[in-house]
Amino acid sequence: MSMMAPTESSTDDRARGLGPTRARVLALLQDAGEPLTADDVATRMALHANTARFHLEALESGGLAVRTTEARRTPGRPRALFTAAPGVAEVGHRSYRLLAQILTGYLANRLPDPQQSAVEAGSAWGRFLAAPPAPFHEVDAQEAVEALVVRLGSVGFESHAAGEGDQLRLEVNHCPFLELAEDNRDVICSVHLGLMRGLLEQMQAPVAAESLEPLVEPSRCIARLRALPA
Repeated sequence: MSMMAPTESSTDDRARGLGPTRARVLALLQDAGEPLTADDVATRMALHANTARFHLEALESGGLAVRTTEARRTPGRPRALFTAAPGVAEVGHRSYRLLAQILTGYLANRLPDPQQSAVEAGSAWGRFLAAPPAPFHEVDAQEAVEALVVRLGSVGFESHAAGEGDQLRLEVNHCPFLELAEDNRDVICSVHLGLMRGLLEQMQAPVAAESLEPLVEPSRCIARLRALPA
């Protein structure tokens, strides 16, 4: 019988010693945005109230949940409220890659010019991610390219500058979008090119990202940079 490879979240859950139901209870606490009672958890997860309470108390004992007491202004016994403990890593499964594939595929097939739209989107985000230079400070080409490498590194790209003079290039050895680029290279690589352009524009750099040669080797791309006239 074949077995499915464990997802990253299920591996993390087992590492904590959580079974599937207890992991789901913790994920519910993390997603709720408000304290929950055992009855709240039981209703949302279709569990018996005693089962929900058992898992909540076990999470509390393990330091993964925090119990507080309801502040009541009406007669009756205050209820126990539970929240996820601060700093606990998310346990719920998130299909962000699937979402990215859906959106990328839709854009690639529905926009009249998906490449240009992707460049514009990437450029807008590049400008957002970059810090403008300090007043009266002129960024030179070397400083700009070094800053570009650092900024791209902060979002998952591993790259280094090469060449000199007008033959500058950025060699990208790790792309966080690689799996998506395999199916929608035009869109994904255009986003990458736009990111670089936006970052350099926001830095007021004397360098522009002219083109991107995707996957010249497996997991390696080359961005061609151009020094702007003074």
